[in-house]
Amino acid sequence: MSRLLLNAFLFLLPFMLYGLYVLAARRLGWMSRESDQAPPHAWLVLAGIGLVLASIGLFAVFDGSEVGKEYVPARLENGEIVPGGFR
Repeated sequence: MSRLLLNAFLFLLPFMLYGLYVLAARRLGWMSRESDQAPPHAWLVLAGIGLVLASIGLFAVFDGSEVGKEYVPARLENGEIVPGGFR
């Protein structure tokens, strides 16, 4: 769940930063409210996807799990559930 929230945050981060930039630019007078400049939606989406893919790659490389371990699924022993894991 936390990784899903992290990926959602990373995808939305470029949109939030652009929104803050537009608010600051309008307050400082760099940009008028009636600006005919279209927002860069495609670039923001690509930046968000890039951040999500980078985080997935970094988690895959640096997650700390050891290579070559065998996965043992959860099982039922003597009426008790024994959790699975890597051994």
